[in-house]
Amino acid sequence: MLRYSYISRGYYHEQISRYLEYFDHSMMRIYVFEQDIIPAWESVWTGLCSFLDLPHDATPPLQQSNSARQIRSPLVSWAMRQPVLKRMKNKVISRNANLKLRHALSQRAPAADPEMIAALNDQYFKNDIKKLETLLNRPLNAWR
Repeated sequence: MLRYSYISRGYYHEQISRYLEYFDHSMMRIYVFEQDIIPAWESVWTGLCSFLDLPHDATPPLQQSNSARQIRSPLVSWAMRQPVLKRMKNKVISRNANLKLRHALSQRAPAADPEMIAALNDQYFKNDIKKLETLLNRPLNAWR
């Protein structure tokens, strides 16, 4: 069962519309991760720096920061979330060793089922995506 807050956070039309009540569209830049940033992050960076009137001579390195990994062992996963154990671990193990340990204990999360994504989009997000396409005046093919 999905929690309502997860669903409501996915209604971007409503969220962006609230911003547009206070800010003109020309004052905002809205990027779609799958359509804009992944295929052309350097041009997004350059465009964003220009929009903000910032120097854009140095392109930041693109690093994978969320590799969708999860701890294999339920016991280790539980232990690493406990505040007391987490503080002890952070005092005993260096940050670099902690990252290596977490990587060694983790595995790639399973890919989301495309049929499930299509069903969720159809049930919850289809209308919001259509309204958002109209609001942004662009197709959102990555979300269909």
